[in-house]
Amino acid sequence: GMTEVVEKVRANAKLHNRDPRFLMSIRIVIADTEEAAWQRADELRDTIAGNLGDLDVNTAAAKASGFRRTEEIAKRGDRLEKCFWNGINQLRGGQSNSGALVGTAEQLSDALMDYYDAGVSAFILRGFDPVDDVIAIGRDLIPLLRAKVAARDEENATSA
Repeated sequence: GMTEVVEKVRANAKLHNRDPRFLMSIRIVIADTEEAAWQRADELRDTIAGNLGDLDVNTAAAKASGFRRTEEIAKRGDRLEKCFWNGINQLRGGQSNSGALVGTAEQLSDALMDYYDAGVSAFILRGFDPVDDVIAIGRDLIPLLRAKVAARDEENATSA
């Protein structure tokens, strides 16, 4: 998972006296209830599936090792670990990098904190709806995430 990736990169970077930061870009499917969020995810998959006929096979992606991992994950089902949804990757046979987190603001902030704890210090959070998702992410998710990060940093500072 993310923890192993961060540790591996940090170990190699240390040899060159570097201390890299990690940024993660992920799509967000947010709703007021868990049920509504997963329903939105299913609807999004249906919409995207309806548009897939027009897409060419992504041959470059098919050769990349990261996409091979995505394909392996795609075979395991569409709901993975905490809030993680793989529905779009499944549609594309692993030829896309479109994992998403699905849930309420509270669930999403908890899931993102797992990545923060793994060493990710910056996030790009993208929704599927260009207006409503931006509003919900900014209004509901980001303040929660900031509060949890501040509390975790304080916790770590006092225990250090």
